Amino acid sequence: MVQAHSSRGLFVGLITLDMIYLVDRLPESDQKIVALEYEIAAGGPATNASVAFKYLGNTTTICGELGTHPLATIIALELQQCGILIDDLSSLTAEPPPVSSIMITASSGNRAVVSLNTSKRSTPQTVVSAQSLEGVAVVLIDGHQMTQGYDVAAYAQAKGIPW
Repeated sequence: MVQAHSSRGLFVGLITLDMIYLVDRLPESDQKIVALEYEIAAGGPATNASVAFKYLGNTTTICGELGTHPLATIIALELQQCGILIDDLSSLTAEPPPVSSIMITASSGNRAVVSLNTSKRSTPQTVVSAQSLEGVAVVLIDGHQMTQGYDVAAYAQAKGIPW
């Protein structure tokens, strides 16, 4: 895709590992089913938005908690392969990243999601790096990293950047 003008976007929020299953139907209580297909991908509202923004030919930074857990490595590799820069707010933590299990019913496209999001993780006090804010034309804050989100929103408002 060719784009005449490229923008730089900063996406602040949740970074998860999504385990996505395509199923004929959702399981009943105490029942196990076999998926038709599966996918493992980086996910979360801000992460998904950053992937879409990058796909449209823009420069993208995702800012959120990732850490050093082996599952975080899978997420980081996928985002790097997409060309997305990562500003990791929890680069020293070995806690596992949030994991979402998503079942999509093949016939309807309806989904069911189980996730802890960030409810079991300690909130870092790390600030968004100055490099991540440099030259940003648009900001998205998904509400999951609100300590940092307030700072980024104030910066964006002061610079006249849409957020």
